[in-house]
Amino acid sequence: MMDVSSGSTNTITQLKPATNMKKLYMKISFSGMNHILRIFGLFSFLMSVCMTSSVAQTAQVSPISVEECTVPHTESPYTLTYDTYTIYQIDISFSPSSAGSGSQIGGTNQFSITWDSPGTATISFSYWDGGQPVSYTGSPVTTTFALTGDPGTISASATSVEYNSNITLSVSGASGSYTYQKCTSASCPTSSDTNWSTTTASQTGLTQTTKFRTKNTTCGINYSNIVTVTVYPQFTAGSVALPSGSICSGADITLSSVGDASGGKGTIRYQWES
Repeated sequence: MMDVSSGSTNTITQLKPATNMKKLYMKISFSGMNHILRIFGLFSFLMSVCMTSSVAQTAQVSPISVEECTVPHTESPYTLTYDTYTIYQIDISFSPSSAGSGSQIGGTNQFSITWDSPGTATISFSYWDGGQPVSYTGSPVTTTFALTGDPGTISASATSVEYNSNITLSVSGASGSYTYQKCTSASCPTSSDTNWSTTTASQTGLTQTTKFRTKNTTCGINYSNIVTVTVYPQFTAGSVALPSGSICSGADITLSSVGDASGGKGTIRYQWES
């Protein structure tokens, strides 16, 4: 509710919001005469006043990831930014804890890290706000390190299969450029390409036990672990011989095995069908 004296065109010359959120006073000029306008129900009026809000951005670090061929490796500087705030103090923790060590460069928004192994660094920091240091509580800020020549860890969709089966190979943790290799020889050396040949992740129609690995040539030559896929021998049913001549009804006969069943997986059972 409000009461405004009648008069000519009115213009707002001064706005003072009440601190107790109950009353608002405005000084209004009506043709040279000053009157006090008292407004009750502040909420409805404030909805018509231009209101702005700002949300602080998520902190960012650059670079967010580093890949190198060897360790230890020192990366410097990393740069930390958080909206327009000035960074006060930076602390760094690692996962795993043995991955490296780092420290802030002076009192700046930069820091350095010496990486000893692949891992992740989490950046905690405080910043100046209104003359006071404030701890950052937003989304986690991280940066990662990887060995770019890592051949990864290879695995197979199955490690024991029937004759002429198909499998799929997969690799985790690899970085850089790598290829799949296979070996069907009795001798498959771990540190050379002897008896190994290039292959693909999709293996079809396996007919013999085969070893698989990856080879990474990004930083020198590095080989992964070896996974062995055992292929069972092809199943052979064998055959049974019947006695020669005529067989009378109700007579007993003796069957003889001409060739035993072999191969496959599991126990072989014989079955009579008529």
